[in-house]
Amino acid sequence: MTRHAVVSAEDLSPDVFDSVPVGNLLHRVFSCPSHRDARALHAPDDVRFRQPVPEQAAAFTRALVPTVDHLVPAPAPTESFTWLVRPAGGTVRAKFYTDGSRLDGPSALLARNGWAFAAVNTQGDVVASAHGVPPPWIVDIPGTEAWALLQAAMVAEPGSEYRLDCKPCVDALQRGRAWATSAARPLARVFGLLFSAIDDTPLAAFVWMPAHCSKDEVGQVALGDGTMLTELDRWANEMADESAKEAVEEHRVPEDVRERVKEATQSVRGIAMWLGRVTHLANTQPGPQRRDSTASRRAAASRRAAQPRRCEEGRASPSVSNTPADPSPADVAYAAAVEAGQARWSALLTRVRAREAAASA
Repeated sequence: MTRHAVVSAEDLSPDVFDSVPVGNLLHRVFSCPSHRDARALHAPDDVRFRQPVPEQAAAFTRALVPTVDHLVPAPAPTESFTWLVRPAGGTVRAKFYTDGSRLDGPSALLARNGWAFAAVNTQGDVVASAHGVPPPWIVDIPGTEAWALLQAAMVAEPGSEYRLDCKPCVDALQRGRAWATSAARPLARVFGLLFSAIDDTPLAAFVWMPAHCSKDEVGQVALGDGTMLTELDRWANEMADESAKEAVEEHRVPEDVRERVKEATQSVRGIAMWLGRVTHLANTQPGPQRRDSTASRRAAASRRAAQPRRCEEGRASPSVSNTPADPSPADVAYAAAVEAGQARWSALLTRVRAREAAASA
């Protein structure tokens, strides 16, 4: 085989590079004409309206981008309790409306929790109210609802009643301490504290109520004990809900950070979805599939079978004929491709050397 010295890239004319087919991933993602229609319909704006640069190859060919998680401040390191309306002596007998709030979910990175309760007397006056954030080991809304009930129970005097809009919490209380504090329950820890706080309070005192009701639903929807929703129920539940949301602000992620994280998440999701789609399109093109090489397991096996076996001394094995086999179609195609490539390369070298000779004359 004739070997030629390779000239530097600077010596090659632009038309040489323009004539070379592009087959890298950036070409597939950004500009391959075969995917033009799909790109217009499904590719994210980052792909359709910008030009690729080598520094962003990992982002646009593997959906690997630098994380922005470090911008998110940690949630409150400990629980908090803030009085809004403090009763004399710190405890009161009343009807307690409890609630928990979770904002900026469902992302666990951004979501923050807060709790609140509002206690009203028989005249409908708010005699106690407080809010705060749960401890860091409570990471979901059912746990936050249970923590709100715990805070209310530690303020309530015997004879108090409770209205809560968390059905799982009411069900857990009805099932009893053994069930709610089983090792199989995710909220076993908080319910262990809660059952100690409520002590011998009758379970009938804990009543589920629907949340976020409108005035039109007053007298139309039933609570867990069968009584109908009153205006006081609706109003007190709304007050507890608003107070819980206000408590979240104590450790809420700043808005600009939330927006940046959401934008980064949406960008990565869009790129990843487009990569999956364009990869599928590239691998399911109509017609015969084109490969970078003519090599295949079948062709390799045919070539091995056609070659004579050699003994250790290098002599032909007596059990195998030394007559060379006819070349396979793959071998013929490969040889033709090599010969054509050598011819193109020789012609290219001839033109380059002629240009160099003319320049030096």
